[in-house]
Amino acid sequence: MPKHQPVEKEVPIQVMVPSDIHKQVALIGIENGESIRTVVLRGLKAIGVDVPDDQLVDRRGRRRA
Repeated sequence: MPKHQPVEKEVPIQVMVPSDIHKQVALIGIENGESIRTVVLRGLKAIGVDVPDDQLVDRRGRRRA
């Protein structure tokens, strides 16, 4: 039986960005079929933040074609 990893508490993070940046991030998400959350987490990982791969999964419960 596989061991379950403890679920780490998630907390909100809020940042104000110009609307054109928001649009760019949203478009990247649409192009990749990902949520904005996933796009942001991938960006954080790219700059060296330790983001586990299992956090890069879309949790919305639906898939975009």
